Amino acid sequence: SGSNSREEVIQSLQNIFIQVDLSLKLVKGKIREIFL
Repeated sequence: SGSNSREEVIQSLQNIFIQVDLSLKLVKGKIREIFL
């Protein structure tokens, strides 16, 4: 079960990174709209 929980942690970390990446892209797009 140890390796199982480890894989779950890695998966949730990957999901968090994906969400952060998407939100950063949205923020960059809004910043461009404001300044351009």
